Amino acid sequence: MKKNISIILCLIFILSFFSVSETFACSCMRPEDPKTEMKKADYVFIGTVHKINNQSFMKQVFWLHSASEITFSNISNIKWDVPENFIITTPLSSASCGINFQMYTEYIVYAHNNNNHEINAWLCWRTSPTEFAEEDLEVFRDIIQQNKNTSYVPKNTFEQSYMRLIFALFVILFITVFGIYKLWTVQKNTD
Repeated sequence: MKKNISIILCLIFILSFFSVSETFACSCMRPEDPKTEMKKADYVFIGTVHKINNQSFMKQVFWLHSASEITFSNISNIKWDVPENFIITTPLSSASCGINFQMYTEYIVYAHNNNNHEINAWLCWRTSPTEFAEEDLEVFRDIIQQNKNTSYVPKNTFEQSYMRLIFALFVILFITVFGIYKLWTVQKNTD
């Protein structure tokens, strides 16, 4: 009897390290139409998967959390401005509602901020390869075209240009002051 209780206690102890959320399969309602989902989303964009970084990390005390960090490039903004390279997180498994992104494939992405300041995409939202997103592309056609005609300038490029201009003006000012000083000393020496 004592042996059975010891075995049961050991099993309970071992099973307590596993996350209950990892055991359930993804279950979600069908996404609504593109405009409704865009209103709900924090970011909507079209981009090409540039990099996939699969990672596992400890969450809270003993819960193992697996996720993929997906870096997108060649982005066309639909809602909010996103940088040239944009990283989102999605669960590693489709059973956890993660999206199985494929390298160098173009997607329309509906993403949301979470409490940890990460940007997430889930299987339950309208995110899909653009080849299967005809309805979304049709609804957002005008926005996409307008954003393609607007050139995107990353903030750091603007800041670098601004700093270069300030540096050039400083150099011109320095040369001017130095030149005036030299003329003044030469003129003083000739008097």
